Amino acid sequence: MAFMTFSATKADDAFTTALPLARGAAEKYSKNQAAKIEKKVEPLSKALSKGESLASAGKTAEAQQVVSDALNAGVAAGLATEGAINNLGYDYLDRGKTEMALAVFGFNVNQFPQSSNVYDSMGEALMKAGRIDESIRNYKKAVELDPGNENAKALIEKMEKENGKQ
Repeated sequence: MAFMTFSATKADDAFTTALPLARGAAEKYSKNQAAKIEKKVEPLSKALSKGESLASAGKTAEAQQVVSDALNAGVAAGLATEGAINNLGYDYLDRGKTEMALAVFGFNVNQFPQSSNVYDSMGEALMKAGRIDESIRNYKKAVELDPGNENAKALIEKMEKENGKQ
C-alpha cells in the first residue's frame, strides 16, 4: 500500500507541475496564432472598407474589383470559405449595403459555381435591389443545382406572377 501512495503522490506532483506549464504554453501559442490571423485579416478588412467607400460613391465596378481582389486573397490565405463569404454578403444586405452584398455574392457565384446556395443568395440580393429578371435567373440556377430548393421555386413563381411572366 505504501508503494501505491508513493506512486500516486509522484503522479500528483508531476501533474501539479506540468499543468501550469501546459497552460502557459497553450496561452503563448494561442496569442501567436491570434496575431498571425489578425495580420492576415487586416488587409482583407481594409480592402473591404475601401470597397464600401467606392460602392457608396457609386463606383460599383471599382468596388466589385476591390471586393473580388480582397476575397481572392482571403480564400488564398485560408480565411474565406464559401459559407463565410455568404455570411459576409448577408451582413452587408442586412445593413442595407446592397451593392456590397451584390459584389460579395457575385464573387461567391464565380468562386463556387456548383453551389446552389450561392445562386440562391445572389437571387435574394438581386430581388432586394429590384433586379427581378436577374433574380429569377439566379433562383432558377439554384433550383437547377438543387431541385429540392422549394424556397427558390416559390420565389420564382411569385416574382414571375408579379412580373407578368407566367
